[in-house]
Amino acid sequence: MAEALSSSTEMALMAGALAGALLSIAYAYMKYVSGKSLPAKEGEETGIGKIIYHKYYVDEIYNFLFVKPVMMLSDVFYSFVDNIIIDGIVNLSGRLSMAVGQQVRKLQSGYIGFYLIAMVLSIVVMFVWAFMFNK
Repeated sequence: MAEALSSSTEMALMAGALAGALLSIAYAYMKYVSGKSLPAKEGEETGIGKIIYHKYYVDEIYNFLFVKPVMMLSDVFYSFVDNIIIDGIVNLSGRLSMAVGQQVRKLQSGYIGFYLIAMVLSIVVMFVWAFMFNK
């Protein structure tokens, strides 16, 4: 179980944070207000100012490490998995459905006698199946 910090430690940490903030304010005041110095124009920063201006290049590093690989992987999945596999399965099922429909269409003649014979033969096949395989 974690222990709480003592009040003197908390006060020291708050004092350190306050001192850092006050020193930063004093430095900025002396440099830009008292010294009449202007910050560098946009794009003309050098050294640490350039790094800070570009936000420590976090966006560029994140883009390089995560965004670009994920985009390349998504392109591969789109071109291979989606276009070839998924679309292939869907198109194959459509073609198979059309082929079966073309063959079954020939059975639909409109003659009631044919439908009656097909029904009787189907019932006979079901009875034979039931008696032969359900012992």
